[in-house]
Amino acid sequence: MNHQREDPELRATLDRIRELIQDLSRPGAIPVNEANTKNWLIDPLLRAIGWDPQNPKAVAAEYRARGQGQNPVDYALLNDGAPALFVEAKALGTNLKDEKAVNQVIGYGSIAGVQWVVITDGNEYRIYRTDTNAAAPDKLLAAFRLTDTSQQEEAMNFLHMLHHDVLALDELRGLWAEREADDLVHALLGPLLEGNDASFNRYLARRDPNLTKADVARSLKRANITIAFPKIPQRGSRAAA
Repeated sequence: MNHQREDPELRATLDRIRELIQDLSRPGAIPVNEANTKNWLIDPLLRAIGWDPQNPKAVAAEYRARGQGQNPVDYALLNDGAPALFVEAKALGTNLKDEKAVNQVIGYGSIAGVQWVVITDGNEYRIYRTDTNAAAPDKLLAAFRLTDTSQQEEAMNFLHMLHHDVLALDELRGLWAEREADDLVHALLGPLLEGNDASFNRYLARRDPNLTKADVARSLKRANITIAFPKIPQRGSRAAA
Protein backbone atom coordinates (compact mmCIF):
# COMPACT_ATOMS: atom_id res chain seq x y z
CA MET A 1 0.00 0.00 0.00
CA ASN A 2 1.11 3.55 -0.69
CA HIS A 3 -0.04 5.91 2.05
CA GLN A 4 1.81 9.06 1.01
CA ARG A 5 -0.20 12.06 2.19
CA GLU A 6 0.49 15.78 2.43
CA ASP A 7 -0.98 18.03 5.11
CA PRO A 8 0.84 21.37 5.57
CA GLU A 9 -0.93 22.15 8.86
CA LEU A 10 0.00 18.79 10.36
CA ARG A 11 3.57 19.06 9.11
CA ALA A 12 3.92 22.52 10.67
CA THR A 13 2.50 21.22 13.97
CA LEU A 14 4.95 18.31 13.97
CA ASP A 15 7.84 20.72 13.35
CA ARG A 16 6.79 22.83 16.37
CA ILE A 17 6.41 19.73 18.56
CA ARG A 18 9.86 18.46 17.53
CA GLU A 19 11.44 21.79 18.43
CA LEU A 20 9.70 21.78 21.80
CA ILE A 21 10.79 18.19 22.53
CA GLN A 22 14.37 19.17 21.74
CA ASP A 23 14.11 22.14 24.11
CA LEU A 24 12.61 19.96 26.85
CA SER A 25 15.39 17.39 26.39
CA ARG A 26 18.26 19.82 26.92
CA PRO A 27 20.33 19.59 30.13
CA GLY A 28 18.74 21.64 32.88
CA ALA A 29 15.27 21.62 31.33
CA ILE A 30 12.38 21.14 33.74
CA PRO A 31 11.11 17.56 34.12
CA VAL A 32 8.05 16.90 31.98
CA ASN A 33 5.26 15.11 33.81
CA GLU A 34 2.25 13.45 32.20
CA ALA A 35 -0.01 16.49 32.52
CA ASN A 36 2.49 18.75 30.74
CA THR A 37 3.13 16.08 28.12
CA LYS A 38 -0.57 16.10 27.30
CA ASN A 39 -0.88 19.90 27.32
CA TRP A 40 2.28 20.70 25.38
CA LEU A 41 2.76 17.75 23.03
CA ILE A 42 -0.28 15.51 22.66
CA ASP A 43 -3.19 17.99 22.67
CA PRO A 44 -1.70 20.11 19.82
CA LEU A 45 -1.16 17.00 17.72
CA LEU A 46 -4.70 15.77 18.32
CA ARG A 47 -6.02 19.17 17.24
CA ALA A 48 -3.91 19.03 14.09
CA ILE A 49 -5.56 15.75 13.09
CA GLY A 50 -9.04 17.02 13.85
CA TRP A 51 -9.56 15.76 17.42
CA ASP A 52 -10.01 18.84 19.61
CA PRO A 53 -9.65 17.78 23.27
CA GLN A 54 -11.92 20.72 24.19
CA ASN A 55 -14.76 19.41 22.02
CA PRO A 56 -16.83 16.90 24.02
CA LYS A 57 -18.37 15.57 20.81
CA ALA A 58 -14.93 14.62 19.52
CA VAL A 59 -12.86 13.66 22.56
CA ALA A 60 -13.76 12.29 25.98
CA ALA A 61 -10.98 12.76 28.52
CA GLU A 62 -10.41 10.27 31.33
CA TYR A 63 -12.80 7.83 29.66
CA ARG A 64 -13.86 4.73 31.54
CA ALA A 65 -15.89 2.01 29.83
CA ARG A 66 -18.26 -0.14 31.87
CA GLY A 67 -16.22 -2.97 33.36
CA GLN A 68 -12.94 -1.16 32.79
CA GLY A 69 -12.15 -0.75 36.48
CA GLN A 70 -10.87 2.31 38.30
CA ASN A 71 -8.22 3.53 35.84
CA PRO A 72 -9.58 5.55 32.89
CA VAL A 73 -7.92 5.91 29.50
CA ASP A 74 -6.62 9.43 28.85
CA TYR A 75 -8.46 10.08 25.59
CA ALA A 76 -11.35 8.37 23.84
CA LEU A 77 -11.74 9.65 20.27
CA LEU A 78 -15.44 9.58 19.51
CA ASN A 79 -17.33 8.63 16.37
CA ASP A 80 -21.05 9.49 16.69
CA GLY A 81 -20.67 9.49 20.45
CA ALA A 82 -19.04 6.06 20.64
CA PRO A 83 -15.30 5.53 21.23
CA ALA A 84 -13.50 4.68 17.99
CA LEU A 85 -9.89 4.92 19.20
CA PHE A 86 -8.20 5.13 22.59
CA VAL A 87 -5.06 7.18 23.29
CA GLU A 88 -3.11 6.54 26.48
CA ALA A 89 -0.62 9.25 27.50
CA LYS A 90 2.62 8.83 29.42
CA ALA A 91 5.19 11.39 30.52
CA LEU A 92 7.80 12.32 27.93
CA GLY A 93 10.62 9.79 27.97
CA THR A 94 8.60 6.94 29.49
CA ASN A 95 9.41 3.43 28.29
CA LEU A 96 6.35 2.66 26.17
CA LYS A 97 7.33 -0.98 25.69
CA ASP A 98 6.51 -1.78 29.32
CA GLU A 99 4.30 -4.83 28.87
CA LYS A 100 2.12 -4.07 31.88
CA ALA A 101 1.22 -0.61 30.57
CA VAL A 102 0.68 -1.92 27.04
CA ASN A 103 -1.56 -4.75 28.23
CA GLN A 104 -3.53 -2.28 30.34
CA VAL A 105 -4.48 0.01 27.46
CA ILE A 106 -5.09 -2.96 25.15
CA GLY A 107 -7.39 -4.34 27.83
CA TYR A 108 -9.26 -1.02 27.97
CA GLY A 109 -9.85 -1.19 24.24
CA SER A 110 -10.90 -4.82 24.35
CA ILE A 111 -13.47 -4.19 27.10
CA ALA A 112 -14.91 -1.21 25.21
CA GLY A 113 -14.93 -2.95 21.83
CA VAL A 114 -12.33 -0.50 20.47
CA GLN A 115 -10.13 -2.26 17.93
CA TRP A 116 -7.18 0.17 17.89
CA VAL A 117 -5.37 1.91 20.74
CA VAL A 118 -2.42 4.28 20.81
CA ILE A 119 0.10 4.71 23.60
CA THR A 120 2.36 7.77 23.45
CA ASP A 121 4.76 9.93 25.43
CA GLY A 122 4.24 12.85 23.04
CA ASN A 123 7.26 11.84 20.96
CA GLU A 124 6.92 8.11 20.35
CA TYR A 125 3.58 6.75 19.12
CA ARG A 126 2.72 3.05 19.18
CA ILE A 127 -0.47 1.70 17.58
CA TYR A 128 -1.83 -1.64 18.82
CA ARG A 129 -4.68 -3.89 17.73
CA THR A 130 -6.77 -5.15 20.62
CA ASP A 131 -8.87 -7.97 19.15
CA THR A 132 -6.20 -10.49 18.20
CA ASN A 133 -5.09 -13.47 20.27
CA ALA A 134 -1.40 -12.70 20.67
CA ALA A 135 1.14 -11.40 23.16
CA ALA A 136 1.39 -7.63 23.51
CA PRO A 137 4.45 -7.21 21.20
CA ASP A 138 2.61 -9.09 18.44
CA LYS A 139 -0.37 -6.72 18.66
CA LEU A 140 1.81 -3.80 17.49
CA LEU A 141 0.94 -2.38 14.07
CA ALA A 142 3.13 0.72 13.96
CA ALA A 143 5.68 2.61 16.02
CA PHE A 144 7.34 5.91 15.18
CA ARG A 145 9.08 8.84 16.88
CA LEU A 146 8.32 12.39 15.84
CA THR A 147 11.95 13.42 16.44
CA ASP A 148 13.34 10.64 14.24
CA THR A 149 13.96 12.36 10.90
CA SER A 150 13.98 9.01 9.07
CA GLN A 151 10.38 8.37 10.21
CA GLN A 152 8.79 11.70 9.34
CA GLU A 153 6.86 10.46 6.30
CA GLU A 154 5.80 7.32 8.12
CA ALA A 155 4.50 9.47 10.98
CA MET A 156 2.61 11.71 8.55
CA ASN A 157 0.98 8.73 6.86
CA PHE A 158 -0.19 7.02 10.03
CA LEU A 159 -1.35 10.25 11.64
CA HIS A 160 -3.37 11.03 8.53
CA MET A 161 -5.08 7.65 8.86
CA LEU A 162 -6.06 8.66 12.40
CA HIS A 163 -7.42 12.06 11.29
CA HIS A 164 -10.95 12.90 12.46
CA ASP A 165 -12.12 13.39 8.86
CA VAL A 166 -10.55 10.13 7.71
CA LEU A 167 -10.17 7.69 10.61
CA ALA A 168 -9.15 5.08 8.08
CA LEU A 169 -9.66 2.03 10.25
CA ASP A 170 -10.05 -0.06 7.10
CA GLU A 171 -6.56 1.05 6.03
CA LEU A 172 -5.18 0.03 9.41
CA ARG A 173 -6.85 -3.36 9.01
CA GLY A 174 -5.40 -3.59 5.51
CA LEU A 175 -1.90 -2.92 6.82
CA TRP A 176 -2.46 -5.53 9.49
CA ALA A 177 -3.47 -8.08 6.81
CA GLU A 178 -0.33 -7.24 4.83
CA ARG A 179 1.80 -7.83 7.89
CA GLU A 180 0.12 -11.15 8.61
CA ALA A 181 0.79 -12.25 5.02
CA ASP A 182 4.43 -11.15 5.33
CA ASP A 183 4.78 -13.16 8.54
CA LEU A 184 3.36 -16.29 6.91
CA VAL A 185 5.55 -15.95 3.81
CA HIS A 186 8.56 -15.31 6.05
CA ALA A 187 7.83 -18.49 8.00
CA LEU A 188 7.56 -20.50 4.78
CA LEU A 189 10.70 -19.06 3.20
CA GLY A 190 12.92 -19.45 6.25
CA PRO A 191 13.47 -23.25 6.08
CA LEU A 192 13.83 -23.11 2.28
CA LEU A 193 16.58 -20.51 2.37
CA GLU A 194 18.41 -22.25 5.19
CA GLY A 195 18.88 -25.39 3.06
CA ASN A 196 16.60 -27.50 5.23
CA ASP A 197 13.92 -28.36 2.67
CA ALA A 198 14.84 -31.37 0.54
CA SER A 199 12.20 -30.72 -2.14
CA PHE A 200 13.35 -27.12 -2.60
CA ASN A 201 16.99 -28.23 -2.78
CA ARG A 202 16.03 -30.81 -5.38
CA TYR A 203 14.12 -28.19 -7.36
CA LEU A 204 17.17 -25.91 -7.53
CA ALA A 205 19.50 -28.78 -8.38
CA ARG A 206 17.34 -29.69 -11.35
CA ARG A 207 17.80 -26.18 -12.71
CA ASP A 208 21.48 -26.79 -13.40
CA PRO A 209 23.18 -30.11 -14.23
CA ASN A 210 26.31 -29.01 -12.38
CA LEU A 211 24.47 -28.95 -9.06
CA THR A 212 23.45 -31.75 -6.76
CA LYS A 213 20.84 -31.54 -4.05
CA ALA A 214 23.65 -31.71 -1.47
CA ASP A 215 25.48 -28.86 -3.22
CA VAL A 216 22.40 -26.69 -2.96
CA ALA A 217 21.86 -27.51 0.72
CA ARG A 218 25.47 -26.72 1.64
CA SER A 219 25.44 -23.52 -0.42
CA LEU A 220 22.26 -22.27 1.21
CA LYS A 221 23.69 -22.96 4.66
CA ARG A 222 26.74 -20.87 3.77
CA ALA A 223 24.65 -18.04 2.38
CA ASN A 224 23.60 -15.00 4.36
CA ILE A 225 20.13 -14.32 2.96
CA THR A 226 17.92 -11.56 4.30
CA ILE A 227 14.20 -11.33 3.66
CA ALA A 228 13.14 -7.69 3.43
CA PHE A 229 9.50 -6.63 3.42
CA PRO A 230 8.05 -3.10 3.10
CA LYS A 231 8.42 -1.04 6.23
CA ILE A 232 5.63 -2.49 8.34
CA PRO A 233 6.80 -3.07 11.94
CA GLN A 234 7.74 -6.66 12.58
CA ARG A 235 5.95 -8.69 15.18
CA GLY A 236 7.89 -9.63 18.26
CA SER A 237 7.95 -13.27 17.17
CA ARG A 238 9.39 -12.70 13.71
CA ALA A 239 13.04 -13.73 13.50
CA ALA A 240 15.41 -12.55 10.77
CA ALA A 241 16.13 -15.21 8.18
